[in-house]
Amino acid sequence: MGTVLFWDPVMKEDANLPSLQTHQPVMSPCAFRLTESGIELRNPDFDMLASTYTSKGYAMWPLLDNNFNPKLTHQILSNSRLQDTMVRQLVGYALLYDFKGYNIDFENINYSDKDALTAFVAKISQACHAYDIKLSMDVTPLSDSPNWSLVYDRAALAPHLDYLMVMAYDQFGRSSTKAGPVASFPWVERAVQNTIDLVPPSKVLLGMPLYMRLWYESSDGRDLPKDIRDWPAVVGAPPMKGVKYGEAKTEAAETPALPMLVQVVTAEQENARRVKQPVIMPVELDGETYKRRVLPRHIKTAPKKLTTTPSTSSAHKGSGKSKLFVRTLTMADSEDILKAYKDYVVWNDDLQLYYLELPLTTGTVKIWFEDEKSLKAKAGLVQAYGLGGAAFWRKGFEPLHFWQRFAKHELT
Repeated sequence: MGTVLFWDPVMKEDANLPSLQTHQPVMSPCAFRLTESGIELRNPDFDMLASTYTSKGYAMWPLLDNNFNPKLTHQILSNSRLQDTMVRQLVGYALLYDFKGYNIDFENINYSDKDALTAFVAKISQACHAYDIKLSMDVTPLSDSPNWSLVYDRAALAPHLDYLMVMAYDQFGRSSTKAGPVASFPWVERAVQNTIDLVPPSKVLLGMPLYMRLWYESSDGRDLPKDIRDWPAVVGAPPMKGVKYGEAKTEAAETPALPMLVQVVTAEQENARRVKQPVIMPVELDGETYKRRVLPRHIKTAPKKLTTTPSTSSAHKGSGKSKLFVRTLTMADSEDILKAYKDYVVWNDDLQLYYLELPLTTGTVKIWFEDEKSLKAKAGLVQAYGLGGAAFWRKGFEPLHFWQRFAKHELT
């Protein structure tokens, strides 16, 4: 798997932190922030936290953020003297606590500061590498958003970084007006492909979510109760088709390393299949075309169109007061829903996710679940594309068995 990193924004030294037998396990506490006067250490008990990480065998790459503040970031990127002070502080903290690296998480930056951002990262890199301190940086999947994506000159940043984390999640974010998955497989793969077009694959860490979103299409204008025991009654029957959650076919041993694609192949692609070479194939998903690097064993000669939402039960029509509510759901918290409504949860082979569409008396619940099976599919991209490893947002969202099963067997 290579390098495996976990972001930790909570930073509690007594939190569950099992040892992880990987090539290079890394913990990235969200400990540092840019301010108008320099670098701020956000955890007063950092000594104890650092001792805990080290005793468990984790290298420490603390996260440095800009509080997603474009005005503050512009001020810093325009002040060379302040940048020099910050660089000295970062090196000093690293030597004091024996940090092995840093993780830069600068987001929501004015597009006009694109070149200045690259120059600041280069300055940090030069100082850190002089002391054998690794430097990594988080970027969003390539999109047309100036402040959130285009501001990252990925090709220019790459020479200054040991790793670049592509945060392949929030495909459908909290502000979305349409329900959808956090990280469907085709969307994640496209994020990887777009990134490695600009950055050497060995420098790319694939960021994966340990959370999902619960979407509730309310027919009465009110949100769902927080406790599922207080949810309204179910009004529809479970779906008749599909692999249900917990059925034998869902065992990891029977899951292919990459999802099966079913497409019409050209003569050139068919010839490539005969000589056992990967082929690049277009796959349509919700009106967008994704390019897939597909191994021969994953190709069949039959047409198929991918859909985000499988057809299960019809949505509750309600009384005209419809409203879409959304909340973040951790992997740990999602397990009660999976157990309570498992007959309504069906595996979507196109998206490599379990999907719940639950018709209630007051609306419809929709969840695209992230679990060990969906993460295994995405983790397969690390090997398929020769990436440098994986990163997970975030520590504390995972159930205990994540460490006992998935982390133990898939992250080695």
